[in-house]
Amino acid sequence: MDIPTARAGIGSPTTTNLGRSCALCGSPGSTHGALLPDATVIDPDGKGRDGRRYVTACGTQHLQVLIDRARHDWVAEQLWFGMLCRASSPAATRDLRMSLLGERARLSPDQLRRAVDWNTRSGHPRLTLPGGQAIPNDQGDATVKDRRDG
Repeated sequence: MDIPTARAGIGSPTTTNLGRSCALCGSPGSTHGALLPDATVIDPDGKGRDGRRYVTACGTQHLQVLIDRARHDWVAEQLWFGMLCRASSPAATRDLRMSLLGERARLSPDQLRRAVDWNTRSGHPRLTLPGGQAIPNDQGDATVKDRRDG
């Protein structure tokens, strides 16, 4: 997917890193781990692992800090936008209207509207999806009308 890494995770979201370094302090040999919510992680295969990331920590205190941060940083609209980006990528979706892409991403009309709005408000909004589809610049555009259809 052509999404900046600051907005979407790369790689398998459930790969374990036990024995690696602490995600908080970098200490080697971490033995504590947890599957945390992370709206930036989009599984390229779309097999239900979106929004989760496995982390390791050197102890329970650091693990708790990581858990608390992950819960605080969660933005559902960011996850939905990543799902929309993934749904736009196959060549067969190049000419689909935004509302149909939303359905393909398994988003409700409200989730689609909120995802597009999140993108518009983000620091670096995308103008097009990875599949080349124009992203509406108005909150209601995503569900009320599609750009191509007027």
